[in-house]
Amino acid sequence: MDDLSVSLTGPGSNTSENVDVCDTTADVDTNRDSSLSMDDDDDLAASACEICKSAITRRCAKVRRYGRLRSPDCVWNLGEEWLRGGARAGCRDCGLITSILDHFCAIGIEPWRVDLLFGVVSCGNGSPQLKINMIVSNASISLPEELRIFRSTADVPVEPQWSTIVQRSFLLQDTSSEYAFQIVSKWLHDCLQSHDRCSIYKTARLPKRILELTATTVLLRENLNRPAAYACLSHCWGEKGPALRLTSNTIDTLRSGVARAQLPETFKDAVEICDRLGIHFIWIDAMCIVQDNLKDWASTASVMADIYEGAYLTIAATASNDSNGGCFSRLRENFKDVTLGNTGLCARRNLPRFPKRPLHNDTTEWPLLERGWVFQERRLSTRVVHYARDQLFWECGSTFFSACGDQNWTVDQSFGVKNDYSNDMKFDGGDPRNGWRALITLYSKLKFTKSCDRLPALAGVVEREQRRRKDDTYVAGMWKNTLLEDLGFSQYTCYGNTPGIPSWSWACIEDSVNFTDIMYHRNATTELISIDTIPDGPSNMGKVVSASIRLKGPTFSIRAVAYLSTYLEYFLDNGVDQLANFDYNLKGTSEFYDDLDPDAELLLIVMSASIMEISGECTTLVLQRLPTGNFQRLGHGVLRYQRKDLRFLDRNTRDPALRAENMERFLALFTVREVEII
Repeated sequence: MDDLSVSLTGPGSNTSENVDVCDTTADVDTNRDSSLSMDDDDDLAASACEICKSAITRRCAKVRRYGRLRSPDCVWNLGEEWLRGGARAGCRDCGLITSILDHFCAIGIEPWRVDLLFGVVSCGNGSPQLKINMIVSNASISLPEELRIFRSTADVPVEPQWSTIVQRSFLLQDTSSEYAFQIVSKWLHDCLQSHDRCSIYKTARLPKRILELTATTVLLRENLNRPAAYACLSHCWGEKGPALRLTSNTIDTLRSGVARAQLPETFKDAVEICDRLGIHFIWIDAMCIVQDNLKDWASTASVMADIYEGAYLTIAATASNDSNGGCFSRLRENFKDVTLGNTGLCARRNLPRFPKRPLHNDTTEWPLLERGWVFQERRLSTRVVHYARDQLFWECGSTFFSACGDQNWTVDQSFGVKNDYSNDMKFDGGDPRNGWRALITLYSKLKFTKSCDRLPALAGVVEREQRRRKDDTYVAGMWKNTLLEDLGFSQYTCYGNTPGIPSWSWACIEDSVNFTDIMYHRNATTELISIDTIPDGPSNMGKVVSASIRLKGPTFSIRAVAYLSTYLEYFLDNGVDQLANFDYNLKGTSEFYDDLDPDAELLLIVMSASIMEISGECTTLVLQRLPTGNFQRLGHGVLRYQRKDLRFLDRNTRDPALRAENMERFLALFTVREVEII
């Protein structure tokens, strides 16, 4: 058997200067003769290895013959010892797999198990090729190794039986290399020339303050008020913040110019990126907002949408924890491509995948993506290039690309989301009500150094939403026209009121929230009477001096201990009508009220109800009376209603008159009143 030893690709290899030959994101849908049975390949099966069934070779042949595979197609639980036995017996597939194990997996006491996952991808010339993922695990590791087997795009001969395995270029070695900038330049050119969704954002006027780049210095320029291409930098400030900032003490120095060598590393790299892409201006928040002037900060924050949306390109220092971390990175050794002897094949570990949703606690690979301010920077930017650990990513309104080709999609591939973000804020379309709740669910997971920034950091997104909701009013993170539905937010760790934020806004919770539409029942029973607010600054900033809402609906007073101790039990029974606390913990009440005074007066206000022939249920807001006579929102819940005297009625009974009678009886259990919630 030929040598299957492995070797790392070196600088002399024809590696990263090639563009991927295959589009690895689109499954092949051929029109080949479907009458050919993929189970009747006797010629392929006759000589198959008894251990691995020649899994790779046979699937290569099937792709060559039929252009497709079963879906899903996989081989599970191939034992290491068996595979090594198959390799010794001369099986090329077993030899290939064990050579990969020898390089990527420590050989020890615990034997490895191998799973193979197969797929078919369409190449540029339309021919199908075999995609192979290899999952390796054993009893002593918590997470399996995920590997890929592929052919190099370099001019290297491959063994004929494996000639249909997918072809891929080697990984980018250095994100500051010339080849890296060729990739970014191509992404940028294609977006500018062919993306209709992105081209609607024309060259914008320069922001009030901008940094102009010269050969050796960076100059703060003000009020240029002319159209020009500029970049924005999205970055983490870190615990101490950037060493160089615009303040009342440094403004004259920055106007005169600062040597590039004096810039923090992340800023310096961003300036280099601009240089190499031919961009002469860059906006960096730390150097374009007067940091010791609250008025200037608030003024700029309120127009952040225009700044990021108008940028020619946003540069994201996605892997850097602070302004000293830089933008550029080199490929880590454990992710480098490996050539598999003289087979013409290669293997590599899967790189960390770009998160589809905002992070909550992963600070190792993607520290920038967990920061709250970055949410709107990504969402509002027309196009973003992410400088991540090991590789580059491109994100715009029409495409998402990775330099390695593992995470690519385009507008033609069922465009409806941008990395699982609803795109309602960028493009008209979709229901803005659901879009806003989905947005806040994602946004609330992110982190802030100052909790008071949670609403201002959405100001740009809100400004765009205000263009769509022309007949609506935005107050403290909530919209008047959907306020009743949006009161159904839930939290998992606490309840309470963040200073300066009303208890009826999701923003009062310093943690992730989820929403339940508490107005979904057929009968809406509560109405919004008024919103009284004294704003603190521009409306899109969301900040208020004071804010309250008045609701009118059916209410029920109950002591906290009576409500919380009767979960799934009836707390009202008048002989005919019964009410039970049917609230679930995940809906925002119950166990998180441990510090609530048992004698506290709670008020349940029925938001909507569905009452049938025998029983029904309603959604409620759970309020607490304050010494001032008004209320604060604690959570929301569900009450269960039952007609005790009809419990033996046939449950298939359909009687509209009885439903109406029961609805009337149900409402009679409550007192209709107006309540003010602060």
